[in-house]
Amino acid sequence: MAGFNVADFTSSSSNTDYIYRTIYYALKLLNYGTKASTLPQTQKAISSVCWSMYEARVLYRFFGIPAVLEDMRQKSSQNFLDMCANIALLLYYPMEHVYWLALKGILSVDGDVERFSRYSCQAWGIWIICIIIKCCKSLASLEKEREESHRQYLKSVIPDSKYKMLKQELALKKLKVWKSLLGNL
Repeated sequence: MAGFNVADFTSSSSNTDYIYRTIYYALKLLNYGTKASTLPQTQKAISSVCWSMYEARVLYRFFGIPAVLEDMRQKSSQNFLDMCANIALLLYYPMEHVYWLALKGILSVDGDVERFSRYSCQAWGIWIICIIIKCCKSLASLEKEREESHRQYLKSVIPDSKYKMLKQELALKKLKVWKSLLGNL
């Protein structure tokens, strides 16, 4: 793919996590498709690598809080939706790590350890809802932009070539929104 730079892509913590997540889910699917009765060693090996990838993601996300705080600092005039998404992540990360550290026996937690897993999943769910709403708002805005450019084209305010270019730009913007949404799930 022309113009794709791996170093630039992996310099972002969210992109690196995206790579880890893709590998993790690909391994889960591969493991699911591997028959335990015919390939038990292969399934065991895939499960082992899958678990290691999960743990790598958890360890990597120890650095999630500074990234969220930096994002909040850079976007000092955040809207309500961005603020809710960032607060959800600020709650998610520590709860996920308390749960993981307790499972490893590194941290002692009184009571039900699973509650931290539930709470982190709830915070992540709130974050996902914020992302979905944000993407829906972006798509609605792009649709309004498309309708306006179409009206202008019908009134012969903009020439054919400019209208085609605008349509392509809007299609690329929509694709970017969908990619962002799917990449965050």
